[in-house]
Amino acid sequence: MGTVTSMDDHRPHLTMHTQRDRVHVIPASVFVGIARGELTVDCLDDRDELMSLIVAEWLDFHGLEGAEELRVIEE
Repeated sequence: MGTVTSMDDHRPHLTMHTQRDRVHVIPASVFVGIARGELTVDCLDDRDELMSLIVAEWLDFHGLEGAEELRVIEE
């Protein structure tokens, strides 16, 4: 089981609901740190699942046909 942390000091944040019914509330500062190279995706719990979701959302944002199916994780 993960650690529950008060988000009061970590706003704004992004809430991500994965295909495996896991919910992640991640401070935007984490993504900014990753983009700047100050952090790596290794700091994220369930990083592979989250990265798949993020890339699928990004492709959908850019209008890639079929991006919706990329959000489905096959066991």
